[in-house]
Amino acid sequence: MKHVLVFLPRGLALLWAGFWMFFFVAESWAWQTPVLAALPWVGVGLFFVLLALLPWRWERTGGLESRHGRRHLLALCADLLHAELP
Repeated sequence: MKHVLVFLPRGLALLWAGFWMFFFVAESWAWQTPVLAALPWVGVGLFFVLLALLPWRWERTGGLESRHGRRHLLALCADLLHAELP
């Protein structure tokens, strides 16, 4: 049986992806966006859901995804720290 701490990040990632999926659909509905214009944003939401579900099937892939994302986040922080303020 897997430890609870394995399922907690997975559940949070799935909630986060579900929130964005709901946001894209609700915003398109509220602004009465045509379906063809809303489809790319719904596709982005589905992509978020796919990225959240990926580690549940293949844990190693999810770990690589996490490490890759962390590397990009560190690079962004380093850029922000060394940026000149106006």
